[in-house]
Parts: sequence; C-alpha cells; structure tokens
Amino acid sequence: MELDEFMGAADALIDQFAPRIDQQQAKLIRRAAYAGEWREAIDVLVATLVERQDPVSPGERDELLRLLAYMKEPAERIDGLAVSTEG
Repeated sequence: MELDEFMGAADALIDQFAPRIDQQQAKLIRRAAYAGEWREAIDVLVATLVERQDPVSPGERDELLRLLAYMKEPAERIDGLAVSTEG
C-alpha cells in the first residue's frame, strides 16, 4: 500500500464510522486526519471502537487491520473489537 492509498482508505473508514461514534470523538479523529496526523486519527478511532463495543463488520475489522499493518502497529490493538457475525 502506498501513502495515498492509506490516506484514502483511512479517510473512508473515518467517514464510515463517524455517524456511529460520539460526535466529539469523530471531530477529534477528523481534526487529526486533516492535520496529517493519520497515526493519531487511527489510534483514536480504534480506541473509541474498542471502548464503545459497537459491532463492526468483519470487513471493517479487516480494513482496520490493513491500516494498522501499514502503520506497523500490532494487530492485537483490535482484539477488543466487537465483531458482528453478519457481513
């Protein structure tokens, strides 16, 4: 994955989750992303999703894993996600 692809995928995932999380957290995540602080944006997104325990789809989990891999972050970061059994 190249940087442009990472940024596009991260931005799309942030947009996808924004309506499902606290709006203050969503603003913080977007602000970090707009400032080019992609690592912080993804860190806060993952932490928020783990804390809230709102179900994420297997596809969303896989996309988070892909972004974490690009950032060279451990996959265990998402171990606490509530992954739905439905697509």
